[in-house]
Amino acid sequence: YQYGWRKLSNAYYSDKPWPEPHYVEMLTENSVFVNLYTELYFRHWHERLRTNLTLSQRTEAYENYITLIDYIVDSDKPVPLALPHQWLWDIVEEFIYQFLEFNKFKVLNKGKLSDEDKACAEEDEGTTWNILVVINSLESFVKVSKINEQLEAYLQGQAPQDVVDDPFADCTLYKYLGYFSLVGLMRLHTITGDYAQALDTVRNVEMSLSMSALVPACQIALYHFVGFCYLMMGRYQDAARTFDVILEFILKAETHFTTPTGFNTIKHEKEQIFSLLALAHTLCPQQLDDQVGKELIRKEGELIRKARSGDQSAVEEMFRRGMPSFLNTSVCLEGFYDGVDEHPDPKTEQLEVFMEMIKLQNKLHQVRSFLELYKTLKVSKLAALLGMQESDVISLLHFYKKKGDQVVWESGSPRNGVRKSAESLDFYIDEGTIYVASVTVSKTYAERFVKESQRVIKTMKSTASNKPNNRYSNNNNSKRGGGGGKNNNGSRTGSSSSSSTHQRRKIYFKGKKNQ
Repeated sequence: YQYGWRKLSNAYYSDKPWPEPHYVEMLTENSVFVNLYTELYFRHWHERLRTNLTLSQRTEAYENYITLIDYIVDSDKPVPLALPHQWLWDIVEEFIYQFLEFNKFKVLNKGKLSDEDKACAEEDEGTTWNILVVINSLESFVKVSKINEQLEAYLQGQAPQDVVDDPFADCTLYKYLGYFSLVGLMRLHTITGDYAQALDTVRNVEMSLSMSALVPACQIALYHFVGFCYLMMGRYQDAARTFDVILEFILKAETHFTTPTGFNTIKHEKEQIFSLLALAHTLCPQQLDDQVGKELIRKEGELIRKARSGDQSAVEEMFRRGMPSFLNTSVCLEGFYDGVDEHPDPKTEQLEVFMEMIKLQNKLHQVRSFLELYKTLKVSKLAALLGMQESDVISLLHFYKKKGDQVVWESGSPRNGVRKSAESLDFYIDEGTIYVASVTVSKTYAERFVKESQRVIKTMKSTASNKPNNRYSNNNNSKRGGGGGKNNNGSRTGSSSSSSTHQRRKIYFKGKKNQ
């Protein structure tokens, strides 16, 4: 699946579609095979011939997905179907992608449809690629696989098969479709702006769980959208940690991403995550992985510097480069001939919400910059430095204290966490005086020492394996160094030098011993 289909596509269908599904129907009576072929057929269209897709073709792709989902979900027993994990993930991801593309098509072509598409739109009445149908389809995979119950049992230290006795839950096909659907639902909730619901969707998914590691794209999507939810909910420490973990994974494993489309997708997502990490690191600086930190400075160092100096445009640029493609839900519920002609841009709306939080954050940066300079400071003096009233400064300090405490994830579900101070400065006010103390934990060097030692060992091994053999040759033959060769007169060279060196060492050590 991963290589054969793409190899054939590149060889014979690089700029044209595969044969239409009805030709395949003439060759086989296996309806499931035709469904799967049709899924690949329209995926090829969306990947390489996207601009040429008509409304009727998009509708046909939707109907094929619904037929395939109904076949899997509505069966009385697990269907006799085995697909690679990557294909199962691609089915879920492509289902969501084509849904988003349909809504873009709807916005761009409102009132501009061809005669054929107009007839299709009149029959549609807003049911094709409806957001409620898409969500319910993914929910059906979650429900029939009982994946939430299995993951909850795993979190509690129990064996899922001991808790959930169901043939669908034991089937690999249903288990992975359910898991991948959870990640897909989280993505949908994220791009509609419901961040709390997005985290609640993956409430039973442990972030260290390796179930999605079989499909790197799923692993990356999970961390990407969970991190973005943390960022929008003000959990900057969790956001930075989540982005740091997945970027470390990408940088170490990206050489193994062999399929061109998968590599390009992951490369684009990596750039988005780096922009989001730069934003989270600016708002809540913390220690990062060495390789990730160096790459972050190389890519985003200038924007980070500008953002920390109070440049709002730098913050806005990082957010725009890192945010996902948001979805306007009102567009999803409308047909081609109802609703308003223009809708507010959801990206702009989310940016405005985020920038409102940043404006307050900038004020806190000013407070922090002054507190770092003093161990004790009068409230009146701080008010004069900020150009504010004393009562307003006290309110701002209370707000600073509150914002410094963040919900920080420790283990288990991504939505879990305990309230901790994310600040390296602490203070209290007593009788008009601010007492400041640093609470920075001293850095541990053990892990750094181990990493650097491993790097040195790896370099030494690499150098030793690439080191050329030293050979001393004369006109007639060549011999390895150490034994000495013959010069033109027939006398040996090298051995006398070695002998004299040995004598000098003996004299040196004898002299040291006498001393």
